[in-house]
Amino acid sequence: IENPFVGDDGETDEMGVFRPEGVSAERTREDFLQRIGLRAKRRKDIELAKKHYQSGQDKFAEASQASGEQRVILFRQAAEEYQLAAKNWQSSALEQDALMWAGECHFFAEDYYEAEQLYAQLVKEYPRNPYLDHVDTRRFEIADYWLKVDSQNHKPFVYVNFSDPKFPWNDTGGHGKRVLEKMRIDNPTGKVSDDATMRLAVEQFQKGKYEAAADTFADVRLTYPDSEHQFNAQFLELQSLLESYQGPNYSSIPLTEAQKRVKQIVKQFPQEASTREQELNEAYSKIRFQMAERVWYQAD
Repeated sequence: IENPFVGDDGETDEMGVFRPEGVSAERTREDFLQRIGLRAKRRKDIELAKKHYQSGQDKFAEASQASGEQRVILFRQAAEEYQLAAKNWQSSALEQDALMWAGECHFFAEDYYEAEQLYAQLVKEYPRNPYLDHVDTRRFEIADYWLKVDSQNHKPFVYVNFSDPKFPWNDTGGHGKRVLEKMRIDNPTGKVSDDATMRLAVEQFQKGKYEAAADTFADVRLTYPDSEHQFNAQFLELQSLLESYQGPNYSSIPLTEAQKRVKQIVKQFPQEASTREQELNEAYSKIRFQMAERVWYQAD
């Protein structure tokens, strides 16, 4: 109903091609930025767009059979053709497909930053596109790679990358976290949304941001009850809560929440808990000791 079938002549046709309108199509009037030339008007040259799209497909097929530097060159050429196709027929199914395949070309050429930008553009322009789960998988792989590289070789924020297309201009780790957070917003019920949330929580835990990590692990526990990460999320949430506790003169919430997590882990995951029995017993003993310490300070 929202996006009828439209033929090449612009008339509604049940046998025509399905062409969903993008978010930018909602701008029905020419705005100030378009009038002064800072924002391009929507283009629609169907034949030229189809020509570039077909050329992109041919280049993609050729690149898939190539190897070495020639493979990278062909994938980049294919990406250019796909982007020209998208540019010449905006707010169409062809633009939607072209943006996705342009992102794929840059991904296979290991231009990860450019690929992520194109995937993000596709999701922003077409929030309900049929490639969401596939795009999320790609974005997760890119974000995970950036975070791993940053943890092994962290560079200061002021460092600027001019030469390696695998990475953003600066702040590789920050960009990795931004992608994961954006994925959670763009597609909260997607196939890898729980993976993105768990990866973000683990990154916060490893960086010593225990309060934020506990909150994000709690998101996994509450939002994705069927996730394969449930046990690890609750176990690491317990560790994060214990690490975030600041002492008897501060809030007791981390202790009371940690006590709940211990009891729930043992009840909900008896088999997995048996493999971590010693750690869970130590955590529970620590919680009881610190609770007793709080009472002692109050009495004193």
